Amino acid sequence: GGLRRQSSLGSGFIIDAAPPTFRARALSTLGGVYRVGLFIGPVLAAFVVHRWGIAAVFPLAAATSLLAAAIVQTMPDLSAQTRERERAEGRESVAAVLWRFRRAFVTLGGAVAVIGASRALRLSVLPLWCEHVGLSAAATSLVFGIAAAVDMMLFYPAGWVMDHYGRAWVAFPVVASMTVGVALLPLTHSFATILA
Repeated sequence: GGLRRQSSLGSGFIIDAAPPTFRARALSTLGGVYRVGLFIGPVLAAFVVHRWGIAAVFPLAAATSLLAAAIVQTMPDLSAQTRERERAEGRESVAAVLWRFRRAFVTLGGAVAVIGASRALRLSVLPLWCEHVGLSAAATSLVFGIAAAVDMMLFYPAGWVMDHYGRAWVAFPVVASMTVGVALLPLTHSFATILA
């Protein structure tokens, strides 16, 4: 929860601080920091599971969560000034914002919901399939780590594309590739084919 809070505060600061021509790259870089964690966590978990068994992952998760909480508590609040200004000037109600931006919420919001759902498939369907075909927990974790490494390499180029051509040039390939990947998943039965 704390990491998500800090991430939303960070994105609010980036929206205010980054020039519009670099905004998508700045936000993609912020998302890239999250992806670094998605890479380190599964690779570290794969090692721990392989070495000490799956029960050892729970103390690892607790320790890394405490470390993340400590980091979040020591970071400055990047959006404090913006919130102070909003308190002084007053804020619109949620209903008023929803009504004023209703078209954006329906069009862009629908696209964001589809992208979010397609990304959530990786976290729900993939582990179940790996279990179904008999992959070990360490191998499953390694699949996630390698996928996150690929994801890390793409966050800045994706931001550049969005800055220059718009979000649709990134959103469509994300949803299309996830659709193809999920459709092909039932044809996989080994570590290499699942990873591909």
